[in-house]
Amino acid sequence: MSFSADNWPEENGPEILKGDARTFEGRGSWRITGDPGEDDSISLHFEDRPANRPGQPLQQLQVGKEDGRLVLFAKLGDPDVCRVYELKQ
Repeated sequence: MSFSADNWPEENGPEILKGDARTFEGRGSWRITGDPGEDDSISLHFEDRPANRPGQPLQQLQVGKEDGRLVLFAKLGDPDVCRVYELKQ
């Protein structure tokens, strides 16, 4: 499956919670990883990320439920502190 992302964090870690975290726009593909019945996660592969960017972007999201609907999130520590990123198909 393919996706596009706007304002996606350039780095992978707690620094993405900062309001001034560096971001980029990109397109790519995703797939479900993990064993059935285990903690499912989504692996992202960016196809057109500029090569001159430092580090690795956030590439792994967990699958969870919130208010009866599926959500994707990154485990970064305190679950009450988060920043929302939206993937578009």
